[in-house]
Amino acid sequence: FTQGLTGQIPRCFADLTKLSVLSLEGNALTGNIPQDICSPELQLLLLYQNRLTGKIPNCFENSKELLWVALAVNRLTGQIPPTFCQLTQMLDLTLDQNMLTGAIPECLGSSLKNLFWLTLAENKFHSTIPASLCQLNQLVYLFLYKNNLN
Repeated sequence: FTQGLTGQIPRCFADLTKLSVLSLEGNALTGNIPQDICSPELQLLLLYQNRLTGKIPNCFENSKELLWVALAVNRLTGQIPPTFCQLTQMLDLTLDQNMLTGAIPECLGSSLKNLFWLTLAENKFHSTIPASLCQLNQLVYLFLYKNNLN
């Protein structure tokens, strides 16, 4: 499981304005995801299977090229950031096995038309399943189990 990296994600990664892939999965990284990690060139943000805490940054309005966000198997809290709904090129959103709360945003279904993989299982989401998810015509994988949804 652990590849050996410990400590926090360096804040200086936000200064890498040409960064298109940030792959730090399967480590023992702790702390928050830096609030300004959202590079305009970022296409893949792979931080799953760590020990990250805090909220998912709400900085993605500048990351229009982002295709894949994998933050699963961490200890993230809070809600899905509203700026995720601006990521119209997104193909894969993997947020399972965290402690995320609130409602699943309607805009995920109405805005992310290219999404083929959506994993929100094993969190603490509550409310109804958004009807807008039925608009995701490219969706192949949808995992919502172990939440408080109806």
